[in-house]
Amino acid sequence: NENLIMIPATATTTATTTTEMMGEEEMASSNNDLSMELPLIGCATRQIIINAIITTTTTTTTMKIQAALLLSTLAITTAFAPIGSTTTPNSSTQLRAEIGETGIAFENVAREWRCKYTAGPSGGPGDSDSLKECQALLSEYLPKLKELPGAKVTRQVCGGCLDFKVSIVQPLEEHGAWAEVNYEPLESEFLERLKGIEGVSQVETQEITFEAL
Repeated sequence: NENLIMIPATATTTATTTTEMMGEEEMASSNNDLSMELPLIGCATRQIIINAIITTTTTTTTMKIQAALLLSTLAITTAFAPIGSTTTPNSSTQLRAEIGETGIAFENVAREWRCKYTAGPSGGPGDSDSLKECQALLSEYLPKLKELPGAKVTRQVCGGCLDFKVSIVQPLEEHGAWAEVNYEPLESEFLERLKGIEGVSQVETQEITFEAL
């Protein structure tokens, strides 16, 4: 994003004086050296960085150090402010994603664990032993789930469809870090024990966006 770059005020205020001290050949050579050091970012962005560095020093070594520092800042800013990200003053950037051109944008993703329980003797959930055990298992794992970075845990129970669902909701970045380790060790442990409850069937997982509107 070309608008993310901030050039120090000292770089612009000394531009005229320092540029006049450098010969045309020296400036051209410095420009080319720096261009080879820069990654494939936008041409306008690359030229802004080169120009700012040239105006602050006349030694090649120092210019390369300045370039590295500016590029490091640029890389960090870009990583935490992707296209579609949202920011608020004096707060950290919240990653945001969009689903194509559907108009659906989201900042949070849920990992859902679900199963079917068996109705009790009354035909409903109120006296269901399997539902009671599902809840007991969730209560055991709840403190560990809440320790996950940025995690909020929700539970959905349907008395008609006999669904028992647990959703672990996290911001995009934190969810991505958990997904990279295959949601371990909590997911495999929880699901294995869920499958072991008598009367439980159709144990499944799902990754789904989760947004408050």
